[in-house]
Amino acid sequence: MRPIPNLCPRTLSSVLLGCALIMGVACGDKDGADTSGGGGADGADGADGADGADGAEGGEDGADGAADGGDGAPDPSPVVAEALYQCSVSGSADDAIIFTATVEDPQGIDTLDRLAGHVNCLDSGGRDLMTATPLSLACGPDGMCVASFSVNTIYPMDCTTAPDHECTATVYDEDGNVGTGLVTWLGR
Repeated sequence: MRPIPNLCPRTLSSVLLGCALIMGVACGDKDGADTSGGGGADGADGADGADGADGAEGGEDGADGAADGGDGAPDPSPVVAEALYQCSVSGSADDAIIFTATVEDPQGIDTLDRLAGHVNCLDSGGRDLMTATPLSLACGPDGMCVASFSVNTIYPMDCTTAPDHECTATVYDEDGNVGTGLVTWLGR
C-alpha cells in the first residue's frame, strides 16, 4: 500500500468540500426519486409517474386541438366558395331565378354528393319559402352547382321580390359532411 501524499489543509478542505457537493447532488437526486415513488424500484416508477404528468399536458393540448376542430386535422367539410342568384328575364312568362355556386371540397371535388344539395330562402320576415318543396342544387364534376325555378312555380318569389330574400346554398359530400354558404343577389 502506498502512503497518501501530504496535502496542505487548504487543498484537503477544498477536495472534501468538492466531494461533499458531488455527494449531495448525487444523494439529492436519489432522495428525490425515493420521495416521489416510494424508494428502490418504486423510485423508478415514480420517474415514470413524472412522464405521466407530461402525458396529461399532452392530453390538455389534445383537448385544445379538439376545440379548434378535432385532432388537428383540417375540416373535411365542403365549402361553398361563392354563390349567387339572379333573375333571368326572357321577356315571356318563363322568367326564372337561377342559383349558381362554386363548391370546393378538401377531400376532393369527386367526393361531393352532386345531387344532395339544396337552396333555402327566407323572406324578409324570416319565413322559409321552400319548406314544402326544397329546391335541389345539382353539382357538376367541376364543383359548379346550379338550381333554378320558373317564377310561375309554387315558390312565392319572383324577379321583383328576390332581392328581399336571404338565401343559402347547402352541399354534402359522400361522408355526410355539410357545407353551407350565403347566396348573394346578383340582379337581372
